[in-house]
Amino acid sequence: MGRHRSPYWWRCRSIDTGNNMSAWSETGTFFVDLVNHAPTAPLIVSPYFGATMPDANGYFVWFASEDGDLGDFVTGYQLQIAADDAFANVLVEADIGAQPTVTLVRLNALPGFESLALNARYYWRVRALDLWDAPSVWTTASFVYGELQTEPPAPVEPVTITGMTIADGQIHLSWTASDYPVRVEFTASLTDPQWVPVNGATGLGGTTVAVPFPTGLDRGFFRVVVEDLRTE
Repeated sequence: MGRHRSPYWWRCRSIDTGNNMSAWSETGTFFVDLVNHAPTAPLIVSPYFGATMPDANGYFVWFASEDGDLGDFVTGYQLQIAADDAFANVLVEADIGAQPTVTLVRLNALPGFESLALNARYYWRVRALDLWDAPSVWTTASFVYGELQTEPPAPVEPVTITGMTIADGQIHLSWTASDYPVRVEFTASLTDPQWVPVNGATGLGGTTVAVPFPTGLDRGFFRVVVEDLRTE
C-alpha cells in the first residue's frame, strides 16, 4: 500500500493481439487517502478598514495565502465588492491569478468597476482557492471610494412667541423652549426692516425676558431668534 498523502504518477498504453504496444499516455497524478485542507485566509494590506481609495487607479493589496497540503498550492483568488457588509448586493466580482508573496490588483482592472459610485463607502473581501478549488475563509474590509461628503447640520427649530405684554415701559416676552440659546431683536418698521439685537437680551437660555422699549419711538417690532452656534 502507498503512503498516505503521498503523490503518485501513472500512465498507460495499449497492447493488441500481436503484442504491439502503443505509446504511453500522458502522465497523471493521484494521492493516496488525501484529505484536502483549504488555504490560509489572505491578509489584507490596503485598503484597510475605512481607508480611502481616491479614484479607480487605486490598488487592492493583500499578502498571499499558503496551502500546507503536500503537492497542493494556491491557484488564485476571488474578490468581491459590495455596497453592504453582508454582501447581499455584490457589485463587482473577479477571479485574480496567484502572485508571489503579495497580490495587487487595480480597481479599474476589475470587470464592472464602473458600477461603483464615487464618494461612497463600500466593502470588499477576498479568499484563496487551492488546486481542488477549496476556498479559504473570506477576509473583509471596508473602504471609501472618493471622499465622503459631510452632510450639513439640520436646521434648528424656530421658537414661537407665546406672550407679549407692556408694563412700566418694558416689553415682557415669552416663547416656547429651545435646545439652543435665543436672542431678542428689534426693528422700528417692517418696511425694509433693520433687525438689531436688543442689549442684554442675547444668549438667553430661558423662555421669558423683559426688555425696555426703545426710547424716542412710538412703535416697533420684536422677534425671538434661535442662535445656532454651529453656524454662527
